[in-house]
Amino acid sequence: MRRCVSRLLLVLLPLAGAALTGAAGPAPDGAGPAEDFDRVEGDLPAGWQPITFSKARGTTAYAVVETERGPALRGHAVRAASGLVWERPFDPHAFPLLAWRWKVAGVLPGGDITRKSADDVPARLLVMFPFRPEEAGAWERTKFEVYRVAHGRYPPARALSYVWANKAEVGRVATSAFTDRSRLVVVESGAAHAGQWRRAERNIAEDFRRAFPGEPLPHEARLGILVDSDDTEGEATAWFDEIRLSPLPQRAAGG
Repeated sequence: MRRCVSRLLLVLLPLAGAALTGAAGPAPDGAGPAEDFDRVEGDLPAGWQPITFSKARGTTAYAVVETERGPALRGHAVRAASGLVWERPFDPHAFPLLAWRWKVAGVLPGGDITRKSADDVPARLLVMFPFRPEEAGAWERTKFEVYRVAHGRYPPARALSYVWANKAEVGRVATSAFTDRSRLVVVESGAAHAGQWRRAERNIAEDFRRAFPGEPLPHEARLGILVDSDDTEGEATAWFDEIRLSPLPQRAAGG
């Protein structure tokens, strides 16, 4: 039994940290949540909470720094893995469009999103959907309760992970090597654009339907950021800026 529990916790660890409290309410006047990293508390952006993983060898260093674009969040990992979660929930039905800018210093040559032993990417933006015990079956509630007792919170029920991969094909949707509750969507791949700011935009609702066919899109989600290099024992640096959540554009009358 102890071995089974340990393996269960290992499977769920990559999704830790979604059930955080103290999040801000909905944005005023119908505007979607936005983050420019212009408010800090210590070194970290205001409203972001660190998450760590017990199997990781170290923690990623995050800080708001000045760049040629103004303030941005930088993550630097040396054989390490930890992340940040934005304590602001949002409804992906109301704000399905996610846009952001990011930059990496380079890719991890040994990175391979299909293998546990090499599941590192220099930049990852996560959309995490919280676990709802009242909506789960008995076996699922038991599994998640084991995790909650051990770690003080439930892991997410589902997650979309937008990644800058080493060699995977752009557009690919892959199941996490650790858990089938998480899907990786390859947005950038390779070192051709390393050192350059790149803008990305995704439709969360469409990606969720593609990643988890037949499942209803939840009404609550949170964003997370992860820069990790612990499996490949390498070094990764990434910057993030201008994160925007927005509704679908309204069609013109008669259109």
